[in-house]
Amino acid sequence: MKFEIERIDTGYLITTEDGKYAYESFADILRMLSDYYDPGSRHDAKRVYIIEAPGDKHPDFTEEIANVIWRDNV
Repeated sequence: MKFEIERIDTGYLITTEDGKYAYESFADILRMLSDYYDPGSRHDAKRVYIIEAPGDKHPDFTEEIANVIWRDNV
């Protein structure tokens, strides 16, 4: 399926063969694409999550966040 992404005042407009959809953030677009192409299950051994977190130089960035983002791929 073909997706067209366009920047609009309120976020992003995605045009597909099925219609047009508006999203406020790019993270929302990534979540939609992930759910569409490979939704996975909460019971799967591996699953992709799209998260929003403060930048690694921001004072709110914690070691717990770092462990989620950069954990060892075992």
